[in-house]
Amino acid sequence: MKPVIKTVLITGGAGFIGSHLVDLLIADNYQLVILERQGTDLSRIESHLKKIKVYYSDKSGISEAFKENKIDCVIHLATRYLKTHQGLDDVDSIVDTNIKFSSQLLELCLKTGVKYFINTGTFFEYRMKKTPISEEDPKQAYNLYAASKLAFEEILKFYADSADIRIIDFKLFAPFGDRDNDKLISYLVQTLNSGQAADFSGGEQRWNFTYVKDIARAYLSALKNFDRIKKYELVNVGYEKAVSIKKIAAILEKISGKKYKLRWGAKPYSKNEIHYANADISKLKKLLYYRQKYTLEEGLKATYEYFSLERSKK
Repeated sequence: MKPVIKTVLITGGAGFIGSHLVDLLIADNYQLVILERQGTDLSRIESHLKKIKVYYSDKSGISEAFKENKIDCVIHLATRYLKTHQGLDDVDSIVDTNIKFSSQLLELCLKTGVKYFINTGTFFEYRMKKTPISEEDPKQAYNLYAASKLAFEEILKFYADSADIRIIDFKLFAPFGDRDNDKLISYLVQTLNSGQAADFSGGEQRWNFTYVKDIARAYLSALKNFDRIKKYELVNVGYEKAVSIKKIAAILEKISGKKYKLRWGAKPYSKNEIHYANADISKLKKLLYYRQKYTLEEGLKATYEYFSLERSKK
């Protein structure tokens, strides 16, 4: 029997991935409740604010969101990401958001009868290897952020085993796209448009870059196919091939008609450089009936056009 999911609470719904998910779920007639930090910029979802309810993630705000709405599913996107933590304050912020706050969400789900929960993890949790990574492969945290995600994975399993809740734990591979934060591909677009020279490493790193609108579609597939989940399922979300940074740059040059002034190899690879990260997504396709809609080139074109337009506004 298909689950009846009408009202979805999204943490981090005003963020990069969250805003694309809000677009998709509003178009599919879901009722949305958004949980955000006080002071969060809501501009990415500004056009939807009359259709959704927004609460802030202090203790009273979280309780009110669950008390005032009959929530069927929580999609947990909010996170505290730092590539490298620098001290006690960073440790506090990572643990508070990625473990403590996340666990409080689960506890409130149990107390209010929420039956479905989708968590958002990262490929940084896996031990890297030279072939596509499957859900059964060993874990080895890349940084403290990934370690906190791994710790929460055990908490997810505990709740799934001991309570009446079904959980999907997505591991996302290298998201990119329009509305992104300052990351590799947005930086490549901005560097291309500026015409300035820039130093890069060798550019041979091959990652599974995944367009954000397809990532949002994976969450929608999960909502529609929760009847296929018994208790807890870990599922990779990505594309089916890894592409080098040099290849990404070449595609962006073709899209734009411009040429980079990049000095490949001018910077050394970092000590813990990830040279290859690819996803086995056979489980995503089989279990959740997911199908990729956008090609890598289409995603890069949309990203290029978005950041070019943003640049023209300044």
